[in-house]
Amino acid sequence: MQLETKSLRKSINKAFLKETVDRSSFNNFKAELGQLLKNIDSAKKKDEHEEHFKNLLVPFLNEVGFDDYYINTSVRIDLAIHTDGKVKDPVGVLLEVKRPSNKNEMITEEDFNRKAMHEAVLYYLEQRIEEDNEDLKHIVITDTLNWFVFDAQEFERCYYRPSALKKVYKSWKTDQKVSSNKDFMYDKIGDFIDSQDTTLRGLHLDLQSYEKYLKAKEDSEPEKKLIPLFKFFSPTQLLKEPFANDSNTLNREFYRELLYILGLEETTKSNTRYIERASEDKRHPGSFIENTIRILDAEDHLSTVREPKVKYGSDRDEQLFNVALELSIIWMNRVLFLKLLEAQLFRYHRQDKKFKFLKSKTIDGYDELNKLFFQVLARREADRTEDINEKFGHIPYLNSSLFDPSSLEHQSVFISNLDDKKTLPVYSKSVLKDRRGDEINTLEYLFEFLDAYDFAAEGGEEIQEEHKSLINASVLGLIFEKINGYKDGSYFTPGFITEYMARETLRKAVTDKFAQHWDEEYLSFDDIYNRIGRADTDIEKANEIVNSITICDPAVGSGHFLVSCLNELLAIKSDLGILTDRDGKRLRDVKVEVENDELIVTYSDEELFEYDVSHTWHGSHLAKRKISANRQRIQKALFHEKRHIIENCLFGVDINSNSVKICRLRLWIELLKNTYYTEKSDYHELEVLPNIDINIKTGNSLVSRFDLDSDLSSVFKDSDHSLQDYKEAVHSYKQTGDRSEKKRLQKLINNIKDEYSTTLLNNDPIYEKLSKQRGRLDLMQNADLFGEKKFSKKDIKKQEKKVKKVEKEIEEQESGVFYNQAFEWRFEFPEVLNKEGQFTGFDVVIGNPPYVPSKSASLTDPLKSYYNSEYSTTEYQLNTFGLFIELGIRLIRKLGCYSMIVPNYWLSTRYDKKLRNHIFIENTADKLVNVHSVFEDAVVETLLLFGKKNTRNLPKRIELLSLDEKYNGNSIKEEVDSGSIFDFQEIRIIEKEDEFEQLTFKKRLNLESNNQLGNFFDFSFGLKPYQVGKGNPPQTQEDVNQKNYNSDSQKTEDHKQFLKAKNVDTLAVKGEIEFLKYGEHLAEPRSMDLFSGERIVLGRIISGERIKAIYLDDEILCNTDLITLKPKRDLSADFVRFLLGIVVSQLTKYYLISTNINLDRKAYPKINTKTLKDFPIPPYTENSVKNISRAVEKAQNEDGQKINYLAEIDRMVYKVYGLDEEDVEIVEESVSS
Repeated sequence: MQLETKSLRKSINKAFLKETVDRSSFNNFKAELGQLLKNIDSAKKKDEHEEHFKNLLVPFLNEVGFDDYYINTSVRIDLAIHTDGKVKDPVGVLLEVKRPSNKNEMITEEDFNRKAMHEAVLYYLEQRIEEDNEDLKHIVITDTLNWFVFDAQEFERCYYRPSALKKVYKSWKTDQKVSSNKDFMYDKIGDFIDSQDTTLRGLHLDLQSYEKYLKAKEDSEPEKKLIPLFKFFSPTQLLKEPFANDSNTLNREFYRELLYILGLEETTKSNTRYIERASEDKRHPGSFIENTIRILDAEDHLSTVREPKVKYGSDRDEQLFNVALELSIIWMNRVLFLKLLEAQLFRYHRQDKKFKFLKSKTIDGYDELNKLFFQVLARREADRTEDINEKFGHIPYLNSSLFDPSSLEHQSVFISNLDDKKTLPVYSKSVLKDRRGDEINTLEYLFEFLDAYDFAAEGGEEIQEEHKSLINASVLGLIFEKINGYKDGSYFTPGFITEYMARETLRKAVTDKFAQHWDEEYLSFDDIYNRIGRADTDIEKANEIVNSITICDPAVGSGHFLVSCLNELLAIKSDLGILTDRDGKRLRDVKVEVENDELIVTYSDEELFEYDVSHTWHGSHLAKRKISANRQRIQKALFHEKRHIIENCLFGVDINSNSVKICRLRLWIELLKNTYYTEKSDYHELEVLPNIDINIKTGNSLVSRFDLDSDLSSVFKDSDHSLQDYKEAVHSYKQTGDRSEKKRLQKLINNIKDEYSTTLLNNDPIYEKLSKQRGRLDLMQNADLFGEKKFSKKDIKKQEKKVKKVEKEIEEQESGVFYNQAFEWRFEFPEVLNKEGQFTGFDVVIGNPPYVPSKSASLTDPLKSYYNSEYSTTEYQLNTFGLFIELGIRLIRKLGCYSMIVPNYWLSTRYDKKLRNHIFIENTADKLVNVHSVFEDAVVETLLLFGKKNTRNLPKRIELLSLDEKYNGNSIKEEVDSGSIFDFQEIRIIEKEDEFEQLTFKKRLNLESNNQLGNFFDFSFGLKPYQVGKGNPPQTQEDVNQKNYNSDSQKTEDHKQFLKAKNVDTLAVKGEIEFLKYGEHLAEPRSMDLFSGERIVLGRIISGERIKAIYLDDEILCNTDLITLKPKRDLSADFVRFLLGIVVSQLTKYYLISTNINLDRKAYPKINTKTLKDFPIPPYTENSVKNISRAVEKAQNEDGQKINYLAEIDRMVYKVYGLDEEDVEIVEESVSS
């Protein structure tokens, strides 16, 4: 085994490295590091023992950020940092500490096979095998000055995955080897290291080398060299805690206060969170929503909004709110974009405060904000009025369609219509702590609130004088996805999932493209890298191939997947060595990669790339800018690479117009990160943003009037506009910065699409039928003109009825409300039409489609009828995720790739056979990846589905993989034949050596609830009778072995009946009941109150179809295998039995197992008390309580009829929870399997 060390900078997550640090914390770190080095030097001079050096580290770690974590020795480990503040929390960092003078045992870069490594490996194995600790993050070997740090995944790969060392360890632990002494294991570990042909990778840093930077001037380059070390000694790095720039993490403080300013609130219904208008008692006239609603209502603007009932709700209040919400999101999108722009300009210009323009002194009302939107950002400097340039001359023109007035604004109100004088009480938990309790102008409040956060679109290694939490584009996307209210069953997808899916899918699509180009059957990524540069494929051609990839998300939401795909395509180009500047020259010193779902650009020696501008002022006007030629070259290259990908490769559709707006905003923000000052303007103007809105469209992806293979040849022949005209109009629209030209092109594009639509409608067989019937009627009515025999009035009347019948059919077809949102894939994206106008398909379809079940109110009967007729995979009760899978396969070209996040239960339900056949037999699935509860508040378990279209000739092998946030490639996996999918077990174990992962493919029900079982009962385990050393007097081994306090009868008053798990059945006590002498002599006797009075007692182990539980009111003891539920307040006997009836129902067993239970394939499943406490209790009536209670009582008393009464209890419980026939079948199939 070899040791490979890397630098400190290369060891730190680059997304974390980009995050700024606050001055006070940084100064504290410098002071503590200086003190630590002094203490080490003093201890070295005194030749202190190893324990002393170890004890120097604890106060240092506590002072630099680990004060909330338990740090101490752990068994034989020298020092351990736990994952939280208690000793029982798992060890997260394992430290093996030597003193500096112990040169023989301390490892070096040249020789790491020494005792310190042997000890670290042994303690690691103890944690992994004995403690079953999967929470280890790092292993550290240090002499307090030299630090060797290894990611736990490296130890996993090198020491745990190979079975040989584990076998030796396990044998040693059971004394099967010659010696149980630790030296034996140290020798074996040393031999193992010598025998392995692999490389152990880690970090080596020398603390003394940083001492010279401690006295550097503030904000100097030498001082900044301490930033990586500051970040290294943090929970974020060593314990892998989330950080502000983590795209998977929501800043809840920012989110809640933004909701408050908007006039919204988050509510929970049936375990699902929704965003709604603030309740009446919490509404403030100054919030954006209420201010807007008041203007809309008072001035009757709803009367000018087109189709308010169709788009915004059935009644006036609903329409007012939804129009106000959409307007508020439009305005807030612009404000947040401007905040990101402000932060960008501020950073570009070396934190010059003159670029801070979003403040109440500059923008003192909604009129001024409206001017900023439309008279500054939307106009070139030369086209602005003199007074606007005087005030906002240094604010660039951006061209973005974001600053074009929206159609809804034209129909209703602009932000300038809002009342400037309205105020808003500052949020009680506001980030503006000094302002709490005040009531201030709303716009002023908004600007102060936003200024309390760091909006750097792209960060750098900077020291921030004032600590501000970071709000980046990913966090904003997450926030706005939540504001949309989880509509249509959609959830925000965590960054590590989108990053993984984008990487896996796009790298496959790219290799397929190159294989097709070179006419190869299979290529690896390395093959492509090695072949680029040959005569047939130079860098330019390779870029052309990658740039030809088309990617679509048909349920695009906030655009998270498209942003991840944008980043991944850039990383692919960088890895292939084909990333070039505007002149086509390779960017040799630039590395682009994705970490934490963020794009990281480094150059030279791992330096984070940052666009930097030096500038001078002439009075209030900016006189000159100067930019390094190399930085300008890199920034331009990144901007234009992103622009090309966004314009030509990324496409999205969503039924929610607000989501579409947010997606467009996300893509504009990605471009904003790399916008640059142009040479042709002498660095006065930023490169303008393109009109990318045309690639992200609103509509119902699942509904189309026209098939993908509909014939458009006639329209191309007869139309005034050719297909090439259409393509050029779309291309020109993306490029133009002229507002009138943009409108002209939009009108042209719409006219062309209307022509296509009209032609296709006329070609519909039903229109041909109408034409024939009308022609026949015309002939009959004018027979004498055509020399035909005359027809009777009866014949003509009969023919008129036929015409009216066909007209009615067309009217019904056309009047389907769901057609109002139909999306015409056939021609909406000309980028996927070939020269003949045929739909060729996307290369990749990716996304997290909504999971909307058949019983959802949003799926009307006509819509369900349409889905059932248009989609071949629908069976019984449809769910939209299955439709999106079928649609996704339709939309990709042959051999195209798709990947989607879907529920996992369809793999085992009998109603999804058509879907499985379509995925696994008619097409090809490559991979099923189990993911663990990654969606907040979601009620279904999910998997990632990767597949291809129509590849019948390929082997049908499917990889099963289990994934968590680490997805380090060491996950357990196996391959199965696709044919076995039809017999897919609901529970499947996948194994590797002595490890296993249990995957559950079951549908989960979301039970309606306004209460939990834990609200009614206290939960307690029973007593523990025996344990050596426990009790008063302490018990002996003989007491335990002989069970001296047990008895077959009641020998004294202290002898009480003693229930064990074997005595408790469902609603019955069974078997011989023993007696136990109760008192303080027992190991853990518990209070006698627990064992008397009205209560429910149930067994912890679940076996059979139901939980074993009984009703008791007698004085009876029970052991720790039983759980006692004691009422928290006076409950009637009927109500306790009612709850007992729910507990013993099949539904409860199903719910506990499917939700959160400690399943172990070698043991019976045990009830998790937290899950039981959280078990939802539905709304109940007096009758339902009475009926279920009566059935429970009868089942207890009439043993011969118990089965019938239990079935009756099940039926009543299903009814009270509102389960339908399909839900009941899921429950009963699950518990009987």
